[in-house]
Amino acid sequence: MPSVHAAISFGLVALLLIMIPGPSVLYSVTQALMNGRNVALLTVAANTAGVLTQGLVVALGIGLFFVHSLIGFTFFKVVGSIYLIYLGISTFRARRHRAELVSTTMPPISTSKVLTRGYTVGVSNPKTAIFMAVVLPQFIAAPTNSYTSQMVILAFEFCVIGIISDSTWVLIAAKAKVWFAKTPLRLEYLVGFGGVVIIILGFVLLSFVPKSL
Repeated sequence: MPSVHAAISFGLVALLLIMIPGPSVLYSVTQALMNGRNVALLTVAANTAGVLTQGLVVALGIGLFFVHSLIGFTFFKVVGSIYLIYLGISTFRARRHRAELVSTTMPPISTSKVLTRGYTVGVSNPKTAIFMAVVLPQFIAAPTNSYTSQMVILAFEFCVIGIISDSTWVLIAAKAKVWFAKTPLRLEYLVGFGGVVIIILGFVLLSFVPKSL
């Protein structure tokens, strides 16, 4: 079991990351604007399952590697940071296109497609993958033989915070659907803001120093 201090500290860091409008939030919000609240909430649930998969993969192997390998940690941190910066730039540049998609009338979507697409976005989300692999292991108490169980618990904590935060974004977006539809530029600003924050996150991660290895 992680210590209470570690769980609280990790939860605060996770909350800051989760509240940033990244790929998962933007996708879920887009679903709320295009297909309604229920589809978006299903998307959030599937997305969280994908993020949990990332956490379990880290807990069962990758996280242990980074706990003990400075070279591996540094390599993944640099590559991940560069990719986040690239993702943020791409998101910012595509902000108008993404905003235009919301104003397009979409045909009904099946539940299976909603779940499949939501899970795919979650399990392939680079922002959370990098966080799980690089930041999560730093909150594990050492020395201990329970690395895996601690990481699994913290991964579940991350997902609980994530599903609450993402659902809140979705409910707000569903209520604000008419407001966004009146001026597509508003959504363009939201997507652009998310891109800028992801770029900043990439630079922050690049300067991240582990507490111990």
